[in-house]
Amino acid sequence: MKRFCLCTIMLIFLCFFASCEKEPEEPAAQWVEIAGQQGTVIFDSPARSSGTLELESGLYLFSYDVRGTQVTVTITYPDGSVYTHTEINGGYGMPLDYDSEERQSKGYPDGLSLAWGIEGAMKRDEGSGSGSASPLLAILLLGLGVWYLAAPRSAWWLGWGWRYRDAEPSELALGMYRFGGCVLIFAGILCAIGAL
Repeated sequence: MKRFCLCTIMLIFLCFFASCEKEPEEPAAQWVEIAGQQGTVIFDSPARSSGTLELESGLYLFSYDVRGTQVTVTITYPDGSVYTHTEINGGYGMPLDYDSEERQSKGYPDGLSLAWGIEGAMKRDEGSGSGSASPLLAILLLGLGVWYLAAPRSAWWLGWGWRYRDAEPSELALGMYRFGGCVLIFAGILCAIGAL
């Protein structure tokens, strides 16, 4: 009987951990406003290391290269010119030949504003899909909740009763199992709503 209980507990943990892992979602387009121009940022991969930025002034390509604490941002303007800066410990290093006034005279935002707009979209995109629940977890919680609510005596026996000979649960113990069942059902409903 102890093996049955142990197998049941292991199965529950395996179902729970299997439901926690999700496939990475494709990043969605994020609206941005950079230097008075509105547009969208679309990341090429879930890693968000490259993508496109479409503003009123044209289509920009960007990429991020992270090496330890050093981040290099490369942005290609619609006319083919390239802006690059390296961020090290909160400071920015830009090439000496970059002329932001020339970029602005052509109607383009400066490179630093573009990089900040892309990073803001990246942070919003990272937070948009996190915390969503798994349907398998919702089913598991609902099933356990219904079991605890409908048959608290068997749930008590699986948890405690098998340890003692001729033991009976108290009314308080059965009430606590019923209450736990209600909580699990509520949590399962919330997970099911979150999984939609």
